[in-house]
Amino acid sequence: IAATKTVSPGGPQQPGATLTYTIVCTNIGEGTATAVNVTDQIPDGTKLVVGSLVFISTPPGGSYVMVSHDGGKTYDSYYTEPMTHGRWTIPAMGPGESVTMEFKVVIQPW
Repeated sequence: IAATKTVSPGGPQQPGATLTYTIVCTNIGEGTATAVNVTDQIPDGTKLVVGSLVFISTPPGGSYVMVSHDGGKTYDSYYTEPMTHGRWTIPAMGPGESVTMEFKVVIQPW
């Protein structure tokens, strides 16, 4: 699996600005990848926008998203503070298949 991550808008931003992170994962292997977990940390100094941890492209059936509140040790579906990581789970990705995911954060004042 190959992954790329982008953020919009780019460059320096002020507290209160909303950043959108987009992750694209592609199965570059020759076989089907199963039980794919894509995990990303919520950036320090930001707060996850509730409900923004989503699939942009249509994922395979059975895909779901969860959040961690303890630094990525455990995950659940409750958007309660603190939220430290997001995880997208994809049951299977065929060769050459790509899945696009997204989350939004708000930069917090220092």
